Amino acid sequence: MPFPAVGRGLDMRSFLCIFCLVFGFSSCGGCSLDSGDSGADEAGYTFLSYNLCNLFDDVRDGSEYAEFDPAGGKWSSTDYAKKLKSVGRVIAESVPGGPDFVALVEIENDKALADLAAGPLSDLGYRWGVTLPTAGSAIRVGFLSRFAVKDLRGHTPPSSGFFQRSFLELTLDIGGEELTVFICHFKAKSEGEAATENSRRLAADTLVRRIGEIKPRRTQVLVLGDLNENIDEYERKAGAYLTALMPPSAAPVTGDLLPLYVSGSTEETTLAGEPVFYSPWLDDPPFPGSYYYHGWETIDHALLSRGLVDEAGLVFDSFTVIRNDFMLTASGAPKKEFSDHLPILVRIRKKD
Repeated sequence: MPFPAVGRGLDMRSFLCIFCLVFGFSSCGGCSLDSGDSGADEAGYTFLSYNLCNLFDDVRDGSEYAEFDPAGGKWSSTDYAKKLKSVGRVIAESVPGGPDFVALVEIENDKALADLAAGPLSDLGYRWGVTLPTAGSAIRVGFLSRFAVKDLRGHTPPSSGFFQRSFLELTLDIGGEELTVFICHFKAKSEGEAATENSRRLAADTLVRRIGEIKPRRTQVLVLGDLNENIDEYERKAGAYLTALMPPSAAPVTGDLLPLYVSGSTEETTLAGEPVFYSPWLDDPPFPGSYYYHGWETIDHALLSRGLVDEAGLVFDSFTVIRNDFMLTASGAPKKEFSDHLPILVRIRKKD
């Protein structure tokens, strides 16, 4: 079944059929729409964000990167099985019982997602999951969830000379509470940091404007994924140019593009009418980064709206970088057999 057009919402019937297809149910009647509560204890609900560093399946589609094309002899079913086992172990052992929700970056397609769910993660109870294709892209974002999904949409930022990947928007039912999650993969810096910054700014603008559309109805928003930008990117560049992520102290940002304002304070709510997102990277983080390139970088993100830090309902509890010994080299960097990124984990709990 083809994925519905990017940028359009899915009706629940189509949505359920997609999941039945991915996870091999005999018919859509096999999918139920209960509350989707994972049965989390008082410790709360867990959300993992993980860049898998190119999880490609073992079937030639013609759109793969050359090194992952099975027809080229460089990538085999054995390689694929090893990769599934490796990243599956990381996910399964990130938290006892596995995380309740997994945001995935750099996965090829629904087959790779289904093989991951039905293989190394088969005991973790993920009943919902899909990937979002972008025309012309070899990789996608996707997710696995124990929570019921009430709505699913895709959005593609405009281009300014470089290719843009689509991002996912989904609304989860967590024990009767609604949580809107965005899963993003912004443009990388491969062609130069300054040269590609406008692409990331366009992606941030698309995201912020969409959040602005839903914010009056949904106050609990979580942004996950690889934004290819450090949380303090603007400061690292000494303010030489505007960045997708901006500190409130640099406001107001003039021009047509809205930034993602980020802060380590739970007290800052809005700025010039735009939301300020709380980032655990700016508030006593447990480790200096999740990606190592000439030093640790904070390009994998969990950004929380004001509704997740001080209101009743779902609220932020904790943040950590997953660094189990088996994932690391002797120097402490990520082992490439797993991924060149470390996953990040956010815990959310219910507050009366």
